[in-house]
Amino acid sequence: MPEIRDVYRGRYLTVQDLGGRPMEMTITSCDLEPVGIAREEKLVLQFREDDRGLPLNVTNAKSIQKILGASNTDLWKGKRVELYPAKTDFKGESVDCVRVRPVTESAFHDRAA
Repeated sequence: MPEIRDVYRGRYLTVQDLGGRPMEMTITSCDLEPVGIAREEKLVLQFREDDRGLPLNVTNAKSIQKILGASNTDLWKGKRVELYPAKTDFKGESVDCVRVRPVTESAFHDRAA
C-alpha cells in the first residue's frame, strides 16, 4: 500500500521525505516565493533530484551561504549540498527539521557502508 505522504505529495520537501537519512541535492535555482498560509516571502531552493522545493529559514540560508561562500543566490546554481534530518527548538519544544551541510567524501563513504 502506498504511503499517504507519497499520494498527497506537497509542494515542498519535509523532514519526513528524508526518511531519516541525508540526501545529496544539486541546486537548480533559488527564488523568492510566497510560502505558507501567511504567504510570507521566502527563498526557496529547487533541486535536480526532486521536483519539490525547500523553503529556507534564516538558519539554512546562512548555512548555504557559508558552505558555498556566496551570498548571491544566483551563484548557488549547480552546487551540491546535503539535506539531513535534525532537531530544533520551536516555541519551547524540540521538533524535527531539515538542515543543510556540505557534501563530503566521508559522508559518501558513511552511506555506502
